[in-house]
Amino acid sequence: MRNLYTNGCSYVWGDELEDRRDAFPYLLKTKLGCELTDQSENGSDNQRILRTTLKSNLKNHFVVIGWASIIRYEYYDRTKTNGEGINTPDWESNIVPTHTDQYPEIHKYFEYDWFVINFLNQVLALQNYLKFNNIPFFFFMSYPMYKERNMDYLQHFDLIDENTFPSLFDEDLIFFNYCKNNGLNDFMPNWHPSSEQHKLWSEYLYEKIKTDNNFITRSTI
Repeated sequence: MRNLYTNGCSYVWGDELEDRRDAFPYLLKTKLGCELTDQSENGSDNQRILRTTLKSNLKNHFVVIGWASIIRYEYYDRTKTNGEGINTPDWESNIVPTHTDQYPEIHKYFEYDWFVINFLNQVLALQNYLKFNNIPFFFFMSYPMYKERNMDYLQHFDLIDENTFPSLFDEDLIFFNYCKNNGLNDFMPNWHPSSEQHKLWSEYLYEKIKTDNNFITRSTI
């Protein structure tokens, strides 16, 4: 029997819930009767998700990834200091939307299609790593993407396995949309899923995982 590994942004972490144990990773852990390693983080970007997942020991785990907004990105701030003025370099996530006046200075170097291509690279890197090491996995979009649907190079999405990332090809299967389509429209004040929506999503994921014969087998790494 495998254990469960999850990673993502606030939709995975369970932001705004009174009790994080109501977030779907913990509900799914209980349903599967296994141990949970959760590395999700509020405000996470996809590069952090990729980086921390690749650095994790995934032996004998089933991996569930909730991808975040593609316009977030991670950078290493070598000038960061703590409250005492001591230099404490660390990774930082930028989550300022591209359409706001607060768009950071560094964003002037990026076109929107760069974020789309970067996202494709992130997904393919993790997908191929997991497949190469015989680690079973399931990906989903936490909330909808929009503009990239009209871009010329969307044929490259076909390099991504639709069976393990169905919500990239069917927007009804995005976490946010799945809840709405099933009559659960009461999101939290800052648009995070409620406990009822997390419960619904855990049931969806449970059905996906329990039909995967790889869940009861072990990986090679």
